[in-house]
Amino acid sequence: MQMQNLLFFLIDKLLLLLSRRAGGDHLALGLQILEKYFANQPERMYTVCLEYMNRKQWFFRFIAGKYLGRFYVREPAAVKNYLEKLALDPEWQVREGAAWGMSSLWERQDSGNPQEEHGSATEDDRIIAKRPQPVEDCISACYTHWLGDSREHLRATAALSLVPVIKKGDPGLLPVLISLLDRLMQDDSPKVRGLVGPQLIGKALAETFPATAKECLQRWLAIPLPVTQWQIARAVCGSLSIVFPGEVMQILHNLQCPEHPLVQGGLVHALKRLSNSANPDLALAAGKYAEELGFSKDKAWLKVTDKDNSPDGQERDYDAL
Repeated sequence: MQMQNLLFFLIDKLLLLLSRRAGGDHLALGLQILEKYFANQPERMYTVCLEYMNRKQWFFRFIAGKYLGRFYVREPAAVKNYLEKLALDPEWQVREGAAWGMSSLWERQDSGNPQEEHGSATEDDRIIAKRPQPVEDCISACYTHWLGDSREHLRATAALSLVPVIKKGDPGLLPVLISLLDRLMQDDSPKVRGLVGPQLIGKALAETFPATAKECLQRWLAIPLPVTQWQIARAVCGSLSIVFPGEVMQILHNLQCPEHPLVQGGLVHALKRLSNSANPDLALAAGKYAEELGFSKDKAWLKVTDKDNSPDGQERDYDAL
């Protein structure tokens, strides 16, 4: 026990040193070291996360958020509150850690004993291994609460947590995921919509379930909200334009209230990207439609901009999630 405590003390000091260095490689190394320690000392993970929640350095709070979701079955009310607190952290890196933790709620590890290689399982291991069916138990209630909260950082973090869930490619989760996306498509917060259209729909869903993404976008055209129409425009100019180029242009033609400044910004963003497509027919069609709207490659085109990107004011790629 003393040796294990000494080992953790040294790891903790190493993490502190790495947290002061710039660059993702140092942080990735710290996570690898910590995960190896937790693999041999899984009973320490929960208590370490609770301690790290209150550390001054954002990297420790990120770690807490990343791993706390694994203990939802053990302490549902407490873990839910901890994740909410971290989702409201002023540092965006910590909020992304909380998104990782939220995504853990969707996991089911019922294929056997996760500690067979290391001897008998601990109580924490048995709790994690018995994680219930997500849709039938905690997921709907948690996300209904999070996505209905008045605090946009909490809603944005919950939205971000769906990226790895969608990318798992489990078609059995699609019904509940689509119901959550239906709600998110009407969220008018820039921090939320900057994630939903470009990332959740345009990347995660479009790349994993392209036909489902197309069908959802076509259905969402009937929602006459500018925020919904903006998200549709931002979602179609990625991989969907490769798989369904004709349908993508039809969707853009059918956008409601295209004269609204928000929708117009999203539409011009999409047309700018599609006019540079490697598909010559799509590029031609996008350029032609832009000219019909009065946005040819002159100053008029440049006057319309779309400033709603990521929650932190710049495009960020969440492929790592």
